[in-house]
Amino acid sequence: MSARDPVSGGAVLPARCVPEGQVGEQRAGPSTRPGIVKMNFTTAQPDGLLFWGSMDKDYLGIGLQDGYLKLVWSFHYKNATEFSELEDNLLDSSRSLSRSLPLAGFLADGEWHVVFLKMDKANITLVVDEMLAYVEEPGLVESSEYDVVDMFYGGIPETENSIAKRSFPQSFKGCIDNLQTSEKAPSILNYTEVYSENVKSCQLFP
Repeated sequence: MSARDPVSGGAVLPARCVPEGQVGEQRAGPSTRPGIVKMNFTTAQPDGLLFWGSMDKDYLGIGLQDGYLKLVWSFHYKNATEFSELEDNLLDSSRSLSRSLPLAGFLADGEWHVVFLKMDKANITLVVDEMLAYVEEPGLVESSEYDVVDMFYGGIPETENSIAKRSFPQSFKGCIDNLQTSEKAPSILNYTEVYSENVKSCQLFP
């Protein structure tokens, strides 16, 4: 697995500042979609992409819009659980969501927040600061293998994914820490082998 920045070469480091326009990427294939997305973040900017997962035609995004958390996704029928109402047209069906979550609270306040999204067969849950912000049943199929899985954090180049840029036009500006995309793997803490530039210690909100 490799990580790089397709725009400026800047990687998001743990507890580090993410300057405006700077993004990080992990690319792997073939692989499965993330079972979880967990991270700590802090920002005073109301808009920005925190995480984007692109999995063939499927996608998953988490970010801020007007200071509130926004969750978007689209999963093709074969990667989701039963769609009884779509059985006559499965080849063209998908399961989609684009929703702002004001119940999670205003998050562009310069404080640290913890976001934990979990997707399994039973349900899809989003917990923010240890409080349930969203739940949907049923969940997704337990194992979906994709040819290519791209994971972006902090932003995404316009040429890479137009859906992501429409959903989250602004790159994140703030700090991201302890990014985790699998319960079986530790948090992504070491990017010393990733080419990066313009990355400074996170002292935005001492």
